[in-house]
Amino acid sequence: MKSDRCSLRAAFSMSLAVIVSCGALTETAMAEFTLIDDFESYSVGGAIDGQGYWQAEAGANPVAAGVSADPLNPSNRVLSIGEAGFPSGRLGHRETINTDPALRIVQGTTATLFYRVAWDVHQVATSIGMTDVANPISDVIFNSFTQFESQFILSFTPGTDDIAMRDGSAARILTADVAPLNWYNVWLVIDNAADTTKLFIQGGAFSSQTQLDYLGDTTFLFRNGVANNDLLTFLIVTGRNTSNQPPNPTENIGPVYVDDLYIDTSGVNLTNPVPEPGGIALCCCAVLVQIGTAVRRRRAGCRRLTAW
Repeated sequence: MKSDRCSLRAAFSMSLAVIVSCGALTETAMAEFTLIDDFESYSVGGAIDGQGYWQAEAGANPVAAGVSADPLNPSNRVLSIGEAGFPSGRLGHRETINTDPALRIVQGTTATLFYRVAWDVHQVATSIGMTDVANPISDVIFNSFTQFESQFILSFTPGTDDIAMRDGSAARILTADVAPLNWYNVWLVIDNAADTTKLFIQGGAFSSQTQLDYLGDTTFLFRNGVANNDLLTFLIVTGRNTSNQPPNPTENIGPVYVDDLYIDTSGVNLTNPVPEPGGIALCCCAVLVQIGTAVRRRRAGCRRLTAW
């Protein structure tokens, strides 16, 4: 009985150390990232325009950018851009911005922007990233795409979903190995000294974090080239047809979902700021392994134990 008590005491000590380590790793990631929004404080069905630092140019559809239930986890709340149920089933060219001062990426520094993105089978071509323009929505001639600097692109053609990045004057398709109704973690490592972005994703077929490249190139130039200014605003822009007229029936339906927007302005941060059940499960497994090992070695453990 004494050896069992000793081994269990040793197991408890080791298990506690594992739990503390797991918690420390989570707290470190959370401390480095600043939460901009996870949309949990808003009502489902409401427009995002005017909430916190959000503004949305939604035309005649006031909830074209709004809060909805997560299509894959209804208890979670997310930002929804576009909706198949809107008039004529179309969204058109729209801008959604967040002007939180915490998003500012100072000239000469590197930051990591993190968010999760998913989309419906109906699709809506969407760009997400950062701009140096304080309020792109004030531009009424529908050219907000040109105001991006770091620009992540969801590009859709019939039967194909693509992820692309703007690389100066070109849009580089990086992968078509993505699919609707999957959540993808996105890390944009934004270098505002070199005016470049690197892209990492995880989700769907990408079971682990993966850096995407174009013909081996992993560094993508800001859309408008080199400039000495701060990046100020988080920007989402949905697609439009080339005539700038209301979209035709074959495009711009939606929705696209965005959740868990974070930023770390201290540098490169490829940790996941969103607590994941898998990480907790791994910690629990480690605890069980520690207990089992200690019990099997109870005699040796008892001899080595000197204090409770």
